[in-house]
Amino acid sequence: MLRTRLLTAAILLPLLVAGLAYIPHYVLFPLLLVLCFGASYEAVSLLMPTLRSRLGDPMKNGVRFWAFFCASLAALMFTVLTWKLWDAELGILAFLIMTMLLVATFSVKTVDGSIANGLSWLFSVIYGSLPFVSLWELYKMGDHSRYLFLVLGIVMANDTGAFFAGRFLGKHLLLPRLSPKKTWEGVVGGLAGGILGAWFVNACFAGNLGSLSFLAFLGLITGAAGILGDLAESAIKRFAGVKDSGRVFPGHGGILDRSDSVVFAAPIAWFMLFIRNA
Repeated sequence: MLRTRLLTAAILLPLLVAGLAYIPHYVLFPLLLVLCFGASYEAVSLLMPTLRSRLGDPMKNGVRFWAFFCASLAALMFTVLTWKLWDAELGILAFLIMTMLLVATFSVKTVDGSIANGLSWLFSVIYGSLPFVSLWELYKMGDHSRYLFLVLGIVMANDTGAFFAGRFLGKHLLLPRLSPKKTWEGVVGGLAGGILGAWFVNACFAGNLGSLSFLAFLGLITGAAGILGDLAESAIKRFAGVKDSGRVFPGHGGILDRSDSVVFAAPIAWFMLFIRNA
């Protein structure tokens, strides 16, 4: 398992670094759009049938159709928020959300099924779209995707530090009911990795991303948000009774498995950087 993870990372990481440095918007946008669609699709595929089953209204078929419907709404929400094609974007978003809830309510015959659909769809659309909107905003903040590099560097260093610290030093479990392998030692290693990751990316950009103290604070808060995102995704998988959210990346699972830390980290980091730059 570790060998497969390292091999996949060794292939994807250089491609990621090389691609992000000079990636044009017309390439990044469809990439984020696909990831948004896939993340929302995975989330609703896990939540909807499980929630309906637990509420006493088992879902026998139609999971893929409704997951595709929900993921399409998430992709549309991503497009509205990133490209700002209309002046009344908040009104459009409200219309989309209310339409989604109406369809969720009246597409099944039971009250339990309606509630299950509405909750799972709403969660999946927000969970699948807003993190990638934040990544797009980070991309637009500076030349050569510098702030996108910064946040992804923090997240990857956080994940790496948490993984190895937990694997070799971990003794005290963090939240065994959500994740049986995550430890407090892993948390400390992850937070330290996030700070070092922020400093490393800053050094790669000749120290132009901010002061070391601000970057340490950014790495700490963003790293903590990444850990919470990881735990949130673990809760979803525990709830659905699965090990991985999908099989997109060998040894790493699905899109949610690889973007779980980014889900919370990207919006938090974008907000901190936006306030700093305002």
